[in-house]
Amino acid sequence: MQAGIDFGTSSSSLGIWRDGRPTLVPLDGDSVRLASVLHTARTGPRGREVQSLEQAIAAGHATVFGEQAIESQIEDPLLGFFVKSPKTFLGAELKRSQQQLFTEIVARMLAHIREQAESRLGSPLDRVVLGRPVNFHGTRGEAGNTQATAMLQAAAQVAGFREVEFLLEPIAAALDYERSIERDQVVLVLDAGGGTTDCSMVRV
Repeated sequence: MQAGIDFGTSSSSLGIWRDGRPTLVPLDGDSVRLASVLHTARTGPRGREVQSLEQAIAAGHATVFGEQAIESQIEDPLLGFFVKSPKTFLGAELKRSQQQLFTEIVARMLAHIREQAESRLGSPLDRVVLGRPVNFHGTRGEAGNTQATAMLQAAAQVAGFREVEFLLEPIAAALDYERSIERDQVVLVLDAGGGTTDCSMVRV
């Protein structure tokens, strides 16, 4: 089955095509939005404490997502590592080790989204269309965009998606609007996101 994921800066959602229309799938309890945050425990199951997020991720320490991650951080900020809005960093100038770390963080978040959706749907999801901004957050231009999409693609494949495609978020919005009109138009699509804002002129 194929899904579309809006891996957002503030929150993420997953939709499928059902009965001739897009349908969002609950990802965090009854909510169709999952806050784009994770919390990884500083101490592992054998009582071994680590000093960095990278060590906790590599050691496979317990990780929670969304509202549970926020609650864990509020309960005791010193018990783990809290990551919010990893998408914001994907286009930044990152060292190789940082790229690997953020790719793994995104992979864990996408895997959690996939698992939650599969549990609700009772069917495996192995194909995904990922929304992406025209330009990712940062000052590196096309180099940052190329890096960010490569990291997202690698993360989605690690998360278990066999086929990964990308769709510009303003185009996704324009295509949805196009289904409701009967004549040609030129429209302004405003995508005011948590990390980036795109203004696009689109002929539909």
